[in-house]
Amino acid sequence: MELRLQSLSQSRDRSAGIRFRIGVVLTAALTCCLSTSAADDTKPDAANAGDKVQPESAQLAFVRDKVRPLLESRCFECHGPKGEAKGGLRLTSRQAML
Repeated sequence: MELRLQSLSQSRDRSAGIRFRIGVVLTAALTCCLSTSAADDTKPDAANAGDKVQPESAQLAFVRDKVRPLLESRCFECHGPKGEAKGGLRLTSRQAML
């Protein structure tokens, strides 16, 4: 009986040690993953590097043909070129929107 209790005690100690090691390995792996993803976020992209990104002609056509008419019909009454822009938001140009 004493041998069996000693065996159970050793088994618990081993499983606790294994669980601890697994926890350490998982924590280290998670830390590595998070640190590499955070390092990737700090790389400057074209917009942040000071390079002005020029829109393509297809993008300009889409805004001119699809977006602008929608803004004119739904939004320009309060946020258009005439009068005071409601809430300080004017939708007449990209610069004014930002």
